[in-house]
Amino acid sequence: MGFALRRLGHLVMLSFFKRKSIPDAHRRSLPFCLTFCTLFLFIESLNALCLLLDGLFFPRYRKVVLQAPIFIIGSPRSGKTTLQRLLASDGARFFCFRTWEIIFPAIIQKALLAGIGALDRATGRHFYKLYLRWEARKLALYREEDHAGLFFPEEDDKLLAHILASPELDLLFPYAGFEDLLRLDTDVSPSDQHRIMQFYLRCVLRQAHLTGGDRYFLSQTPLFSGAVENLLRIFPDARFIYLVRSPLDVVPALIDFLGSIVRTRFAKGPGPDFEERLYQATKVFYQHPLEVLSSLPPDRFIAIRFESFVQQPQDIVRCIYERFGLPWTRVREQQVEALVDHLPTRDNGVAAKRTACSISEERITTDLESIFRRFGFAMTTPVDDCPIPPSHSP
Repeated sequence: MGFALRRLGHLVMLSFFKRKSIPDAHRRSLPFCLTFCTLFLFIESLNALCLLLDGLFFPRYRKVVLQAPIFIIGSPRSGKTTLQRLLASDGARFFCFRTWEIIFPAIIQKALLAGIGALDRATGRHFYKLYLRWEARKLALYREEDHAGLFFPEEDDKLLAHILASPELDLLFPYAGFEDLLRLDTDVSPSDQHRIMQFYLRCVLRQAHLTGGDRYFLSQTPLFSGAVENLLRIFPDARFIYLVRSPLDVVPALIDFLGSIVRTRFAKGPGPDFEERLYQATKVFYQHPLEVLSSLPPDRFIAIRFESFVQQPQDIVRCIYERFGLPWTRVREQQVEALVDHLPTRDNGVAAKRTACSISEERITTDLESIFRRFGFAMTTPVDDCPIPPSHSP
């Protein structure tokens, strides 16, 4: 809690006492800042109390041993959500975080809410159905892109929002230095890296204790692409899946999607430097994982092109199982085949959005030339390249 309070104090100082030093395009309204800081202090004080109670009522969570967790990383808009949900459907082998389990990080909270859920199921699931109708209305924008929802697997870097260490907070407060967290391995002090990753580790251990068994932890988030060195430090036997899509698709699609979220939340444009800052972050997603992970043995690292995954999802999932030494059965193959038609594939017409991006194709192909050549992406539009076979890995 001390780390979170220090970061909250920094945010308060900038938001209320140094506002004149913040460009107008980045500045948030005083009511918004006041509401956020007040709610954060109240909610996270309750969460901190529950986390403290975990140590009293569930002390064994600290002794949980995590074996060979799997992290899905790489560029955004490249099918990681779909891949995670295909893998997570193997509930006997994997566990992950659903959205509600990220919102409530403590074991005691999750156990209480699980009990309420069991009671609702026993009485006809009326509350669950009511909530789903409300969610369908409120999350229409996100569901169109991600099939987001309270009961879906979610990007677990959002756990770090509980200590104000999530890079996504940069969308809310672009003046507070949250974008540095995208490059956790290089741009954050070693002491803060340690505090952030220890909090994350304790959250994962709690989740593992609650789910029980000897399942593998399955994480999915592009924002951990800049934290792979830290992940290897706290999970020495971690395995990585690197999903990659042509930067000519990803850069404009990401700018369009996140720009629409900022405009919806704040009723104004995201600022003149928004696209440039997102572009610099996107380069980290592509480059840093390869710099760190390419030296790992083949049974701990696999790179997969988006086109291969979209066209051959069952083969890709089987390839992952085989690469990581997991048993692949006919029953599991049938499960994946049944799920494929009901999951998003991440096409979304991004080719039509390229003209709206201020980052030129020439700049993208020059800056990321090694990515284009390594994965055989076309360096001009239209894209008409052949998918690499599922077994391909750099």
